Amino acid sequence: MVSGSTPLPNLLLIGAAKCGTTSLCKMLQSHPEICFSKQKEVPFFALEELWEQGITYYQSFFSHYQPGIHKYIGEGSPHYTRCYHDPEKCFRRISSTLSHCKFLFMVRDPIQRIASEIHHRKLMNQPGAELSIKDMVMTQSFIIDDSRYFARLRPYIDFYGLGNIHV
Repeated sequence: MVSGSTPLPNLLLIGAAKCGTTSLCKMLQSHPEICFSKQKEVPFFALEELWEQGITYYQSFFSHYQPGIHKYIGEGSPHYTRCYHDPEKCFRRISSTLSHCKFLFMVRDPIQRIASEIHHRKLMNQPGAELSIKDMVMTQSFIIDDSRYFARLRPYIDFYGLGNIHV
């Protein structure tokens, strides 16, 4: 616990985008022993504007925590393994703030994940959506990189150990 009466998470869902993280988050939110964040994605450690609001701001997403009832406090965001600008900074923030944490990492067949990502980007008219699939894959490296699961998990494995990471 850092400040206030709400402990910090001891469970993070850090799965890759388009791998079922939203479905798993909904299931975890309904579990009686898990205090899951009020909002599915609270990319506190990944986004500068959230990090700058401080730890008390982060704790506010878990204000419904009930001691003696909730065994785990958790949240989920693919941003934690997809931090484009500085993934090491994001990991350092997590590891220095949540030193005793368990991780769930969602995976999916890499080709299916890439196809789903491209479909989602086109459907939501996100940047690059106008590109052909070939051009999108060639110019937006994160679409492929997000399916390189071991590379995304490596810093978590090295710091927390395999026993605290469930794929």
